[in-house]
Amino acid sequence: MQSIVGLRVVLACAVVGACGGGGNGGDAATDASTGSTSTTPGTQGSSVEPPSTTLDATSATPTTTDDATSDGPADTTDAPADTTAVADDTASVGGGDCEFSESFDGLADGSAWPDHWTAVGGVAIADIQGGRGRLVPSPGPYALARLVTPLDCVDVEVTFAFELSQPAVQGVGLYVRQNGGYLQQTVPTGEGYVAFIQGFMQPPGIGVWRENDGVEELIGGNVAATIMPGVPYRARLRVTQQDAQTTLLQARVWPDGADEPGEWQVERTDGTPSLQGTAGALAVDTYNVMMQNVGGDMFFDDIVATAAR
Repeated sequence: MQSIVGLRVVLACAVVGACGGGGNGGDAATDASTGSTSTTPGTQGSSVEPPSTTLDATSATPTTTDDATSDGPADTTDAPADTTAVADDTASVGGGDCEFSESFDGLADGSAWPDHWTAVGGVAIADIQGGRGRLVPSPGPYALARLVTPLDCVDVEVTFAFELSQPAVQGVGLYVRQNGGYLQQTVPTGEGYVAFIQGFMQPPGIGVWRENDGVEELIGGNVAATIMPGVPYRARLRVTQQDAQTTLLQARVWPDGADEPGEWQVERTDGTPSLQGTAGALAVDTYNVMMQNVGGDMFFDDIVATAAR
């Protein structure tokens, strides 16, 4: 089955040399962005944000294009039903379409994630360890594990705790406005906005991405942040509709137990038509550059979603 070559894989190959010669023949992800504006923390005013950068799978040369096309795998798996429904009382606290919390407290080691979480692709391990949710991807040409839980929210703010055991080859992401899809392997194909934190791209740190017709695309570049192995961190993602054509994405990450930064580390805008004004679900994913030799635990905890104001 033909697989997707995304920016995470191609750039990681160039940086850490982890992918070897076993190419999969898929087309490199290309970019639908027409450019965006953002205000970078520590500067005044706004600047024009460059189009998202993707890499050609054969040359690893940065390219940009006006189209987002990818010859992904055939549609073989139906997406989970009702992924944009409001989460039930076992998943949410406080009620309302944008209210959700997950602490994993009181769950036995080795037990499954609460049953409102649905595995939509790439999951090798999804269990509870030490009061946290462990999520490890399956080996493969795009080693990405994803779980989805119901939410029904357009303007949303989410905080979560995470820990990577091997950040030099790992990354962790949290999606909003997610449609219940997984790359190009489901019907519908995956869509949504995600804050993704990793230690294998340059610079290691945090960025915001979109999944557009099943292709994951970095918006405007990463911002450097130190991610150490075995150290818990927290992150915040805020997604708000600015006008009918534009969404503002803001994100930051900091060590668990430290004061949360007062400024956003990442601020980007995006105008992907299918993601504008979209009320979607919540999803978590983990990624491993060592695609054919996946190992090392990744954890989530204290996931809290509220309406962005």
